[in-house]
Amino acid sequence: MRVRKVDLINNIVSTVFGTGYSEYSISTPGLAVSKSTFLSPTALAWWKGKLLVGESYAIRQIDMTTGIVSFLAGSTNSMHLDDPDPSLARFSNILCLHVASNDDIYDHQGNILALDQSHSRVRKITNNNGVFTTVNTLVGVGGVGNLMQPYKMSYTSNGDLYITHQFYISKYSGGVLSDVVGNGQYVATDDGTYSSGTSVGVSFPTGISVDSNGAIYFVEAFGSKIRKFNGTSLSSIIDSSKIYVNMNPANRSFVSGVRGKVMTKKEIFIIVKCNVANYIAPAGADGLNGPAVLARFNGVANVALDDNGDLYIAESGHYSIKKVTISTGVLTLVAGDGSFSNCPDGTSPLSCGLNFPRTLAFYNEELYFSVNNLIRKISRTDNKVYTVVGGGSSTAENINGTQLLIGIIGSTLEITSNGLLYFVDNLSNRIKVYDINTQKVNTFANTASYTAYNWALLIGNDMYFGTTSLDFISKIAADGSVTNVAGSYGTSRQENSKATETPLSGVQGILWSPQRQEFITFEETRIRRMYSVCATGWTGPFCDIPICWNKLATNSSVCSGHGNCTAPNTCSCIQGYSSLECTDYTCYGLRSTDTNVCSGNGDCSSPDNCTCRPKYMGDRCQEYTCFGLSMLDHANVCNGKGFCLTTDVCLCSPGYSGLNCSNCTNCGTSPNQPVTPPIVQCFGINSTEGHVCSGHGNCSSSDNCTCETNFYGSNCSVTLCFGVFSNESSTVCSGNGTCNEFNSCTCHSNNYGNRCEYYFVHTGNNSTQINPPNPSQSLTFLWFILPLGLILIGIAVICCLVVIVLKLKKMRNAKRKDHDSKEKELNTVIPNC
Repeated sequence: MRVRKVDLINNIVSTVFGTGYSEYSISTPGLAVSKSTFLSPTALAWWKGKLLVGESYAIRQIDMTTGIVSFLAGSTNSMHLDDPDPSLARFSNILCLHVASNDDIYDHQGNILALDQSHSRVRKITNNNGVFTTVNTLVGVGGVGNLMQPYKMSYTSNGDLYITHQFYISKYSGGVLSDVVGNGQYVATDDGTYSSGTSVGVSFPTGISVDSNGAIYFVEAFGSKIRKFNGTSLSSIIDSSKIYVNMNPANRSFVSGVRGKVMTKKEIFIIVKCNVANYIAPAGADGLNGPAVLARFNGVANVALDDNGDLYIAESGHYSIKKVTISTGVLTLVAGDGSFSNCPDGTSPLSCGLNFPRTLAFYNEELYFSVNNLIRKISRTDNKVYTVVGGGSSTAENINGTQLLIGIIGSTLEITSNGLLYFVDNLSNRIKVYDINTQKVNTFANTASYTAYNWALLIGNDMYFGTTSLDFISKIAADGSVTNVAGSYGTSRQENSKATETPLSGVQGILWSPQRQEFITFEETRIRRMYSVCATGWTGPFCDIPICWNKLATNSSVCSGHGNCTAPNTCSCIQGYSSLECTDYTCYGLRSTDTNVCSGNGDCSSPDNCTCRPKYMGDRCQEYTCFGLSMLDHANVCNGKGFCLTTDVCLCSPGYSGLNCSNCTNCGTSPNQPVTPPIVQCFGINSTEGHVCSGHGNCSSSDNCTCETNFYGSNCSVTLCFGVFSNESSTVCSGNGTCNEFNSCTCHSNNYGNRCEYYFVHTGNNSTQINPPNPSQSLTFLWFILPLGLILIGIAVICCLVVIVLKLKKMRNAKRKDHDSKEKELNTVIPNC
């Protein structure tokens, strides 16, 4: 047994639970819905994200987030009807479930034959602070009143419980059961006005719903009617006894075996047991200007919705395009005269032959459609048909659409909001794009190598398309790369596997569901979901959105709103901000938490923005004031007759006194001499010294440096090298040097480059390999080093020659001295004759 779901947005049917086998899977609690089996599920209710399922002997719950099935109440081997423990109470043939506003659960069940209980009952499972406890009978044997063949119930907002059974509709309120509709007679009474509900005969009522005004809607199973009773008036909403097969308004529609219903603000959806009659329109019946459900169609190729929600149908077999007005259900002819010869441009749509219309799309209130090897439109200007693409003899790029030679057009036409129309040319097996605004046509991703067939769909910046084998889904990414997205060789019908390892069969196209953030794939015999399973730290339908500190990269507050999330937990901070989440910022080179920031006289409220404390001013709060005037305003501070030593403290010139030097002691008798301002020091260095403030600023007051551009810190000792502060030794100059001047790195012995980003690689004992930054630098290096090396070698050779000459000369002198010495000795031994 299965329970299935219809997605009304995408018109997709999917299995919620069950395998198709009618049996219990009690022995495996916590089983996934795809593996669980259910025994005759007949009741459903929704409770806090969980789907409650009533079956023959139990109530089970499905967590729709995890897909896990677990028991809520019921047992197959208990002999207790009511029990303090819901898991020990026995149920039988649960026909209806309802969750009250206080989360109590009511079930309405049939005869419990195993316990020899001949009467049915309504029972309540009490919710005690989130825990379901105690199963009690409210109505029936063990409770109040009697029920005969009960079927459905409805719980109202004021706490009343309405129950349908055999020939009555009863109400349980305040512990009392009373009949509100029904006189006990088998025969249903006609529509009309009645003094009370107990004067009305109803024939085996089943489904029931009560609106906010107290009107009761119910189904008469034997009469195949949906009826309404408001206290005095009985009326039929649908009455199949008065009509036959022709499907007219709802109150004249034939239905049989109604088994359930659900009501929205505008519609009633009805579940019927079977189709009593099968209507087939007679041959040749086109149903034009009448109900669309009575029409016969021949070869419906495609459909599209306009902005009003009306449905347009491309009917290849009848060479026409038709429209179903949703508000009336009436079918009308939009284009086509019944012939397959394409009409000339400027022809009225109803007089135009259509050669197998196949695809439809709307743009700017105009209908675009394909016919064999042409794309045409119905102009909103004069309501005539014109060709926009095809009919030419050229396959060149960037030509007018009507100059293009194309083959059979694929099954999709997609037009973007900016007027780009995408389609597949099955002759060239390429995706074409026609610009409605310029009327030019080109090949999409012309330089990429791909073979497209039949369909293509642009999702985001990626183009998805079908292949000639119909067994694969491929993608052209924004960078032009082509990859296989889904499909594999083989015949396995495996599910829940990696898309690229799952064999597909006869892929007809895909759709993207923005609500579910997943793809819907359409194959010959299956409609399936395809979704991304992202690596840790990534999310999004394509797993291309990183997460930084539990916030998506698309969140405006990611990285504290002061940076970009470029990879999982990796923030790239904007200028002025730092730290992992870009929470830290600086004011003129000092972190906002530094005690010296803003000269110690204010707070760093945002990057390079100091909020000065009272009596301090300046962009870095480096100036103090005397009675509201800056210390640097020499012409006015201290009345222009003194020097502002510190906040509100003036050093007056001789002859002047007072807090603001406003008193003149010798005025009119002798000139007063101006005061000589004291020499200020910054961190032990006089303000007049050239190396004060590290030589990169002015000492404006005691220990208060005003730094030059590109220098920071309390002593102007911090600069920047290519965006990194010089005191960040691990990262400045690539961590391979020191930053002593703005954008000037001094590299360590084994590194070089503007940012010390390159290094020398030593191999062996003697060989040295140099890793050059780029060819131009290598060339400069050779042109510089080679001549220098030759010069050094020449100098070395000359030095060697000089040394050799000197040694030879020394040796000669030594020999001469030795000869002279021997000659002298000889003269001494042999005197002159």
